[in-house]
Amino acid sequence: MTNRFAKLFITSVLIALVSGCSVSPEQAQINREARLAQQFPNPADRQGMYIVWQSTVSKFNVEYLANEITEANAVSRVGQLCRKLGQGSDARLVERWTAMNRNVTLGDGSTAPVRAVKVDCV
Repeated sequence: MTNRFAKLFITSVLIALVSGCSVSPEQAQINREARLAQQFPNPADRQGMYIVWQSTVSKFNVEYLANEITEANAVSRVGQLCRKLGQGSDARLVERWTAMNRNVTLGDGSTAPVRAVKVDCV
C-alpha cells in the first residue's frame, strides 16, 4: 500500500466515521473517554488527549486538544502506550496532519482546537 493511498484511506475512513455518526457531542465525548481510559489508565495521562487509534502494530494516529497539552506531551504519552503494548520504549513524531486540524465541539458544548499527528513506536 503506497503512502499516498494509506493517507487517502485513513482520511476516507475518518470522514465516514464523522459523517456517519449521529450521536450527540455528549455521547461522543463519553465514547472517547471510555476508549482513552482503556489506553491510558491514569486519568492524568488522558488530560488533553482527544483520540488515539492504532493504525498498525506500532503506529498511532493521535488527536490532542492543542489548548490543553503540547504536541511533545501527546507524543510522549503515546510512548507510554508503546511500552504498555510491548511495541517499543518510546514514540517519535512521524508527521503533522495539518489537514486534520480543526475545532471540535466537546460534551459541554464548548469548542476546542484539535491537532493531529502520526506517531511511531521506537
